[in-house]
Amino acid sequence: MSTWFFYDLRRRYAEEGERALGPRSRAPKTVANRTAEWIEDEIVRLRKKLGEDGWDNGPATIWTHLRDEFAVESDIPSEATIWRILTRRGFITPEPKKAPKH
Repeated sequence: MSTWFFYDLRRRYAEEGERALGPRSRAPKTVANRTAEWIEDEIVRLRKKLGEDGWDNGPATIWTHLRDEFAVESDIPSEATIWRILTRRGFITPEPKKAPKH
């Protein structure tokens, strides 16, 4: 056992007790490329507004409106990401998968 691991384990034991001796997850605590919450909220706002105004409110249209509103195109998520956000928020119900042809 290395010296640094011993002191790290001792510190964790002092903070967490016996739970510190168990296995720990090595997974990242956050997702690095997650779309910002304010962008997701803006996508939902545009979806509702376009629908109320009688316009097409699909991902391609939302992407176009975001591109027109924001100067930096690199901050705008792709159409596929917009679709996933709308699906996650309950605005799109995906169609069931088709059975493979034999």
